[in-house]
Amino acid sequence: MPRALVVSGFMCSGKETTRKYLIESGAYQDGIDVSDDILRPVAAERGITNIVDLLPLYLELGTDYFFDRITQKVDLVQGKVVVSSVRELALYEKLKEKYGEDLALLYLRAKPEIRFMRRQARRRPGDVETFEDFRRFEAQETRAYNMAGLIRRHDEAIENSAPKDKLFSVLDQSVKFGKL
Repeated sequence: MPRALVVSGFMCSGKETTRKYLIESGAYQDGIDVSDDILRPVAAERGITNIVDLLPLYLELGTDYFFDRITQKVDLVQGKVVVSSVRELALYEKLKEKYGEDLALLYLRAKPEIRFMRRQARRRPGDVETFEDFRRFEAQETRAYNMAGLIRRHDEAIENSAPKDKLFSVLDQSVKFGKL
């Protein structure tokens, strides 16, 4: 079992839910979310509320900025750590170089229509309004972060288009059998 688990996937695929569940279930001791714990606080300091403005901010801050904050957290925790919302291939590769076999990548898949409904249910300020805008923004992220390259490197993939209890059951099985 890895000491650090990177959880990746497209918007609203269940990354944050997975991180929280793995910690609450005791499978992992702590976690950090690239978006909620690192990027969004900087955005708030700068008055950025629109989701489409987060990508330019991420790119401005750069891979090393996120790498440094993630590794500070992972290195500080004695137990296992979940790192969620990693979408950038270059960031994952730096983490993999540092942690080697102690790092695994979980890719969460979910149908775009379901992810859009989840996004709408969240009702975060500055979110995209239409499915077309959702898909357009997602395409921009995919290109900018090289998500296709990241997805190909997954150690485990889980389909998450069903209710949460199904995800939790699959996560429990993956932990039980040493995949996560």
